Amino acid sequence: MNTGVTTKDILDVQNLSTRFNMVGHTVRAVDDISFSLNGREILAIAGESGSGKSATILSLLRLIQPPGEISGASRVFFEGEDLLGMSEAELDRVRGKSISMIFQEPSASFNPLFTVGAQIAEVLRVHLKLSRIESLRRAAEVLAQVHIPNADKRAKDFPFQLSGGMLQRAMIALALACAPRILLADEPTTALDPTTSMRILDLLKERTSAAGMSMIFVTHDLELLSGFADRIMVMYAGRIFESGPADSLLEEPLHPYTRDLLAAIPRPGVFKDSGRLYSIQGRVPDAGRRPEGCAYHPRCSRAVERCRAEEPALIRKGSSFVRCHVHE
Repeated sequence: MNTGVTTKDILDVQNLSTRFNMVGHTVRAVDDISFSLNGREILAIAGESGSGKSATILSLLRLIQPPGEISGASRVFFEGEDLLGMSEAELDRVRGKSISMIFQEPSASFNPLFTVGAQIAEVLRVHLKLSRIESLRRAAEVLAQVHIPNADKRAKDFPFQLSGGMLQRAMIALALACAPRILLADEPTTALDPTTSMRILDLLKERTSAAGMSMIFVTHDLELLSGFADRIMVMYAGRIFESGPADSLLEEPLHPYTRDLLAAIPRPGVFKDSGRLYSIQGRVPDAGRRPEGCAYHPRCSRAVERCRAEEPALIRKGSSFVRCHVHE
């Protein structure tokens, strides 16, 4: 089921499935999901570690490595062209230019032997065919756009000479260098302190608005998304469990899993009043050995016998979608 395709879609994902064929069993990291991304929209994908978030966005650009494989029935249409059907050479022209990605670990995105500016300039030379001098000048401009002070000087620094927050900004500059139509951000604030995280979110939203691009933002922290995302898609065990406008999903979540995620967010005074913080019991199931029925039923306080025997379908409820027998 497609969760809201419109004529404004810049990205249309249909029946995406990614599996890892391990010895003795198959891990269903992404299990037959469909969704869309509108122009100038920020779509957040949320869920615990192991829910399939990162595997989803890596699959969009066919960055899954063996023993992983993307199902032949999967389709990822970017402006009408199926990315999964492109040759590697065709896809290389899209990666980094039309669709760019911010990875979880900024230090892994830069070669320690070259300056930050030189590495951004290389991307500009490859995709935009700029001269060496022009690409270096443009690299300094991009660093300035992400609010790195003394950008001309910092462009000549090596990655190890930048702080964690500064290197994160440089990675964003690298991803935005070619003015992509879509930015994929894989938990870009995970290793940062709360103050720096909020600054990075503000920066991402600012650049998304200024460049008129769309973004898919992956996070395990729903608290980050208030006032940031336009739409949220909650994943669990490789499936979409809830999807809808950010405001309504955060204020009135439909799925018990989404409610539990929100309840587990630490808030001032909660520990003092109750003597304990709320936590979700159990853990995300092994993707290779999911329980029968609803994958969340072993941890769900509202589970009934039907939840243990029958997997619910993803159904529409107003402007949202939810996978839960309670709402059928």
